[in-house]
Amino acid sequence: MNSAKRYLLIALSFAICMTVFATFAPRIAHAVTATLVQVANTSTSPVPVAADGRNVVRLYSSHSLSPGSNGEASVFDDFLTSAPFTVTAGKRLVIETVIMLAYPPSGQKPQVLLDDNAGFGGVNVAIPGVLVSNDPSSGTDIYQNSIAVRDYVEPGNQIAVFVGRNSSAGTMAYTIQAVGHLVDCTNGGGC
Repeated sequence: MNSAKRYLLIALSFAICMTVFATFAPRIAHAVTATLVQVANTSTSPVPVAADGRNVVRLYSSHSLSPGSNGEASVFDDFLTSAPFTVTAGKRLVIETVIMLAYPPSGQKPQVLLDDNAGFGGVNVAIPGVLVSNDPSSGTDIYQNSIAVRDYVEPGNQIAVFVGRNSSAGTMAYTIQAVGHLVDCTNGGGC
């Protein structure tokens, strides 16, 4: 009988220890973690953020080519303001991605060209369309593409897009997007 009491006392002691541990262990673990991990956001040692400090710029051009029109040029608009985008003084725009989506009549092929000074003196980037769908019932094809580019637009300039097609029959709707970021020219960037 004496050994049964001993086993019961050991089991009861173990249960009490587990209850105390379960109650205080999360607090102790949190206190230990808090003392081990100290985050200090100072000007000499800033904490990095997910957006890596870049000024992200999102631009778009969304129009339609009417019957009889083989193409048109337009300056990109800012996604936030819907106004034509001009690179601000002291900054350079770096375009990183261009996305095209076009809906020409079946059999037509769209053509997208970028001009980084909006003067159409020379084309910097040509974006080929990739046929992704053909809808015979509506007589429309769907072309899309997303490509990584590296194009620069200097301070005071705009970036324009020329959208064309190989025929002027029917209407072709399109949306072109350009995504990039602004870099500082005054801090050793040398624009």
